Amino acid sequence: MPLRGAASAVAALARQADLVDSLTGRLRVLGAVLFVASVALAFFQFSGGQPLAALWTLLAGGVGTIALMALADIARLLVALARASGTSGGVMDVD
Repeated sequence: MPLRGAASAVAALARQADLVDSLTGRLRVLGAVLFVASVALAFFQFSGGQPLAALWTLLAGGVGTIALMALADIARLLVALARASGTSGGVMDVD
């Protein structure tokens, strides 16, 4: 009976890993969109005579982009860890 519970837990972990794996690409795209949008907004702010606001916009967009890219990498590493633990064949199971 405990094997059935462990098998269902591994299946649930695999489903979650697949779901998170699909989100990593979206996080990277969102980071790229944020970067392009912050550069465009900073350009318009700078050309409108607000150089300090443009600098802050660039800094905020850059930090946000780095954070999203790091989050995507962390999610990708967690997916790899979940898949590795799911395919280990019960090495950590204790009878």
